[in-house]
Amino acid sequence: MDYADIHNHLVPGVDDGSRNEEMSVRLLHQAAAEGITLMIATPHNYPGHSEKKIPLVKEQFARLQELAETEAPQIRLYLGNEVFYRDRIADDLEEGLALPLAGSRYVLTEFHPAESRENVFKGLRRLTEAGWRPVIAHVERIEVFFGDVAALQNLRDMGALLQVNSHTMTGGFFDRRSKFWRTMAAQGLISFLGSDAHHPERRPVTMKEAIAKLSKSMTADQLPRLAWENAYDLVAGKRIQ
Repeated sequence: MDYADIHNHLVPGVDDGSRNEEMSVRLLHQAAAEGITLMIATPHNYPGHSEKKIPLVKEQFARLQELAETEAPQIRLYLGNEVFYRDRIADDLEEGLALPLAGSRYVLTEFHPAESRENVFKGLRRLTEAGWRPVIAHVERIEVFFGDVAALQNLRDMGALLQVNSHTMTGGFFDRRSKFWRTMAAQGLISFLGSDAHHPERRPVTMKEAIAKLSKSMTADQLPRLAWENAYDLVAGKRIQ
C-alpha cells in the first residue's frame, strides 16, 4: 500500500522545519522508507510576516522538487501552507498571500490548541462561505474536541475535513488519546494523516507504525481511503466526502 503525507515541513529554510537542503534530503529518505509516494509540503503561514515569504517558499519548494527527483523519485511533491487561522484568511488565499493545498480549494487550517469551539466553527463558516474547503491541521491538538464525537461530526457536517498527525495514532492500549483518535478514524471522521515532520531526529517522517495500528480497527476499504486515496483525490481536484 502506498501512503500520502499532506502535512510536513520539508521545504528548507522557510519556517521552523527543515533548516537546509541536507536536512530536507534526510527527511525525503525517511519518507521513501516509510512508503510515502505523495507529499504536500506545508510551511507555516502566520499573519503579519509569512505573506512576504511566499516567493521564497515557492523558490525553495522548486529546489526541494529537484532534490526529490534524484533522492526520492517515487515521491510526488506538491506545495501548500499550514495556514494559521485569522479573520482575513479567505482574502489572503485569494490574494496569494497564503497557499491552499496543491493549488486546490482545500486549505490546511491551523487553530490555536486553546481555541474555543465557537470560534473554530465561526472561522470554518467564513472559509466555507468563501468557497474554500478547510482541512483542520492536527485536530487532536484542539483541546475542546478531544472526546467530543458529536462536535467532530458537526465539523464534518459543515464541510470541514480532519487531519491527525501519524504519531498520534501510535500509542499503546492505555493511551486514551491515541485510542480515541484511532476510533474516530474507524468511524470515518478522519480524512487525512500527516507526519508533521520538522526534523529527522526530533520530529521525523513516520507513517508505517500508524498504519499498522489503524489496520487493527479499520476495514480493508476504509484504510486505503485514509492512507492515500483522499490525498490523491485532493490533488486531482475531486470532492472528498
